[in-house]
Amino acid sequence: MVEVLNTERDAERVADSERLTPPAAPEATPEDAPAPEAAPAESAEAPAAPAPTAPTAPAAPAQVGGDLVDAPLSGAEAVRVLLAHHTSLTLDEIGDDDTIDTLTNGVSSKRNQVLMDLAAELGVPTIEGAAEATIAELSASIAQVAPGYRAFGPVLDDAVSARVRQVVGGAGLTVANASSYITDTRGLPAGWGPRVLAHVFLATRSGTSSRGAELGSLPDVTASRAEATALLDAAIEAVAASLGVSLASDAGGESGGVVDSRELAALREELMGENGLLAEQARAMLRALGAEAAPTQPSADAEAHTLAARVDAELGAGWLASVAPAFDARRCVLLDDRWASAREDLAHVAAGDIAAADVDPARFVGGGQSLADLATWYAAHTDDAARRDVLTTVAREAMTPAAGRFAGQVALVTGAAPRSIAGAVLADLLAEGATVIATASSITPARLAWAKALYRDHAAMTASLWLVPANLASFADVDALVEWIGSDYTETHGASTDLVKPACVPDVVFPFAAGGVRGRTGEDPADALAQARLLLFSVERTIDRLAALAGAQADPRRVHVVLPGSPNRGIFGGDGAYGEVKAAFDAVCEKWHTRGRLAAVHHARAPADRLGVGNLAHGRQRRADSGGQGRGHRRHGPRGPLAPPPRPRRRRGPRARRERAATGRLHRRPGRGGDRPGGDGSRGSRPGPVDTDRDRGREGGDGAGPADALRPDARHAPGVERGLDPAGRTGRHRRPG
Repeated sequence: MVEVLNTERDAERVADSERLTPPAAPEATPEDAPAPEAAPAESAEAPAAPAPTAPTAPAAPAQVGGDLVDAPLSGAEAVRVLLAHHTSLTLDEIGDDDTIDTLTNGVSSKRNQVLMDLAAELGVPTIEGAAEATIAELSASIAQVAPGYRAFGPVLDDAVSARVRQVVGGAGLTVANASSYITDTRGLPAGWGPRVLAHVFLATRSGTSSRGAELGSLPDVTASRAEATALLDAAIEAVAASLGVSLASDAGGESGGVVDSRELAALREELMGENGLLAEQARAMLRALGAEAAPTQPSADAEAHTLAARVDAELGAGWLASVAPAFDARRCVLLDDRWASAREDLAHVAAGDIAAADVDPARFVGGGQSLADLATWYAAHTDDAARRDVLTTVAREAMTPAAGRFAGQVALVTGAAPRSIAGAVLADLLAEGATVIATASSITPARLAWAKALYRDHAAMTASLWLVPANLASFADVDALVEWIGSDYTETHGASTDLVKPACVPDVVFPFAAGGVRGRTGEDPADALAQARLLLFSVERTIDRLAALAGAQADPRRVHVVLPGSPNRGIFGGDGAYGEVKAAFDAVCEKWHTRGRLAAVHHARAPADRLGVGNLAHGRQRRADSGGQGRGHRRHGPRGPLAPPPRPRRRRGPRARRERAATGRLHRRPGRGGDRPGGDGSRGSRPGPVDTDRDRGREGGDGAGPADALRPDARHAPGVERGLDPAGRTGRHRRPG
């Protein structure tokens, strides 16, 4: 029986036809079993009532994004991706019982980097106990502290974008194209985009993990759009499998189906692509008519796009942001209110808010008469004997002249940050009365609060702290920083102008600015180059500019530069260019020795002679006597700091050769054999692999040449820094703090 409906009268029933209940049929007998199949055929005669079986096609949710449940990447999942990236593991190898300490094998530098990146990715200050918590416990904590996380944060956004661009860039695609393919072409929900890109990010790594599994399951580069879309399709299928979703591309059966978006995209490319059927036909018609398509001149936008693509390919996607200048003299902050906090401390001691045992009278040394009078008054008006004794001691110490190791000296510390070596050095310098210029990548409220607390807890009476924003990966910022240090800084209020910062020259420099270091050898050259730019070449630029500043003074000053050495010359692995940079500091020392020697030979006052060496562990700074010939200096040439000491003579003989062989310092020469490493004792044997270039900056003027021939035996003992004196002297001293 066919039911006839009026489209006006029964409009609601026609529009809601999928909910119509077919007329009641007589009870089916076994012979009538096939009867239900006839119902759709009969209903097909009525065009207003579609067949009710169409919505039951099983593959419809696979291609219609609205029918799939969205699966955005959670904060806990993002942290697992970040951990897999940092530790060179697969997601399956990170168990719920693992901790950040176990995943980083107890390497403190790598653990601290992971913790900082984790906090930055989630947008939280810190997660208490994150290093010791298991992954399961950490995931629960993340759900509490970052419930609104939305992929990706700043850390993963840079890393994932760089990898995806590297993978699909050869096919002429961008990260935006890849995201559009996932959500628009394939019709998947928006939350699937970051999840699929994260899978591409991890699955295109090469090699094996630190626990033995294969890291890569997808090709790490594509050369055509077909290869790029095939890679993205494979990543989508892998993500769907992990979520327990089946993405079928065919609805099956004759009752209807859904067009496969991949086939549709391929057809569109085949017909209307740059080399598609329509384009080929158009070119053929032009050739038949004797006319060729005029070559189009690249527009400015196209050239800019090409330039940007090349920069991204060679220097990394985040290169432009990594070298963006951050220095701004108007944003520099001066902290010099120890005179006020000292009086506040005395008031708290007198009131009993601070226990007498917690007061260090040495911090009040050099406070002056007014502070001594205040302490004496408090001591006379307190009944507690312990507080009276400590206040009396403070009054006596306040009248003692300041005698800190760095009192009256200026120190430059780059890379000041909480929980860093630079922060510990900064605290020690303030406690010894120095005027410290500390650089930070940005002066956020949190960073400023940290600097204020550090100054409040450690500064001596004569200490002051400048917090300066500067991106040390930007050579423009390095130059601007040194220019600001060597210039007067004034502020004008109405008709009066106040000198806020006089021009100065640092007495000691700690170039400790550093960023994240990660990656295997050759895995990401662009990232390794960015690391070397900040850790090595920026340091060299800073040294050169400071040497020029010191040499330009009417009364030249000697600047002591402390290079942050490390015994890690590739011991741990997975730390990018860190080992290469630390080994290259030996070449830096040798280069500046050479510059000083050449200056002495030519009787010229080169900037290199304005750098010195000292021993911070014992509070001494060695200075050459400019009025006479220093001990061990050449007997000819200029006197004082320009004349470097002679190079030590090399010991010869069998015993010396055995000692050098034991330390790995023998270097094979062509035509020599004997006991030298790499030789077979026969004349004319080829040099061995111990060293490829004996020039460690000795000749000078060769740029970064010596940095690529680093001797394997030049290692520092743990905790030892390298002192640098381009006039010819190098020293070693213990790291302060």
